[in-house]
Amino acid sequence: MGPWSNKAKTNKGMYSNRLFHRTAKNN
Repeated sequence: MGPWSNKAKTNKGMYSNRLFHRTAKNN
């Protein structure tokens, strides 16, 4: 794991939250 892991983790988390909220809204 390099110094980019934190950034990637944050980006992934943001994307996941976005996707989750979108799905929850649709449901």
